[in-house]
Amino acid sequence: MLSHALAADFTSATVGEAFLLMLAIWWLWITTTWVTNLLEPDSLPVRYMLFALMFAGILMAIALPEAFGEYALAFAGVYAATQVGRSAFTWLAFRHEDEETAMTFLRITLWAASSGILWIAGAFLSFEARVVAWAAAVSIEYAGPLVRYNVPGLGPAARETLILSGEHLAERCALFVLICLGETILTTGRNTVEHMDADLTFPVFCSAFVSTVAMWWIYFIADRRSRQKKRKRRHDRNLWPTIFSPMGISRSSSELF
Repeated sequence: MLSHALAADFTSATVGEAFLLMLAIWWLWITTTWVTNLLEPDSLPVRYMLFALMFAGILMAIALPEAFGEYALAFAGVYAATQVGRSAFTWLAFRHEDEETAMTFLRITLWAASSGILWIAGAFLSFEARVVAWAAAVSIEYAGPLVRYNVPGLGPAARETLILSGEHLAERCALFVLICLGETILTTGRNTVEHMDADLTFPVFCSAFVSTVAMWWIYFIADRRSRQKKRKRRHDRNLWPTIFSPMGISRSSSELF
């Protein structure tokens, strides 16, 4: 959806907006992946929670192209509710089984609530103030793992509770890459049809296709051995290194050209 909005209005302002929203969506995806790694997917409450997240994702996708416009409150409200609700659910799920993990997610819930206030407040502000408020909200979310979600009175979370399963995350990232590549091909074809009269349409189309194939090759072929070696050396990793995906952003951006 972001790539469609950028293709329709490719300016420095929309690029900045899209980058900010990409950071937010990527963080939402990473934290949801982490939670599904911890919870039991066969449990009915967990399944209901995942269905709710799916529905929230659809609502965010609808609001995303106008997140800085008329659907600002809808996007901010659903995003904040998703972050807080998922974290609170996980806290309650571990409350009687793993006190340390439960306390970690209580901290995460409090951090999500603080950033959620900025998300919702920003929806009522002017465009410039909204950018500042939402950038601050994203900064809070990304800073959380760095300080282990330190909360006054509770202290930082135990380091071992912020460890991810590298194998599980690699599998989820591979699926994310496949979705992005498929979306890239579809968007490239749609934009080509809409600009068939332009002289440079076919060369640009070929360039976009070649870049997509190159990114597929880099991720699934050339880098396969490297990732296999890394997984053999270490199966777990801290939450922080997973939050940034330049390749994912470059894939989304390539859809524009």
